[in-house]
This record gives sequence, C-alpha cells and structure tokens, in this order.
Amino acid sequence: ISQNTISAMNTGTILCAAGGIERIVYEIRKQLPYPVQTILTGGNAHLIKPHIAYDIWAPNLTLQGLCLYAEHILQNSTKISA
Repeated sequence: ISQNTISAMNTGTILCAAGGIERIVYEIRKQLPYPVQTILTGGNAHLIKPHIAYDIWAPNLTLQGLCLYAEHILQNSTKISA
C-alpha cells in the first residue's frame, strides 16, 4: 500500500507490467504442447522481478547476445588490405 501519489503511481505501473507479463506467459504456455522456461531480462526487469514467477534471471541477455554477434562478425569478416 502506497503512502503518497507518486509511490502509488510507481507501484501501479510496476504491478501492471508484471500482470501483463504473467498473462502473456500464461497464454503462450497454454498454446504450446511442451514446457517452456521464462527468462527475465532487461534494464528495468529488476523492478518486476519480485512480483512475477520466472525460471531464469539474465539481466544483460540482450547485451550479451549483441556482444556474441559482434564477435562472430569480427571473426568471420574478411580484412581489406590497402
């Protein structure tokens, strides 16, 4: 329970996002014939983390993926010699 308007708005925003995520995960799991894991990631996911169920916490997953991709591109690019 919030004690002021700002806190109430912040709490409402976080809980709204958490509820939306839970609903999306529920609908996806309902449609798939096999079990899936939920990966929580993203810059502000730590705000939602205490409010939802998830299987894996990977706060920098997108950045790690971009780094791996960049390394792959750099390793497989042909060097142009002058």
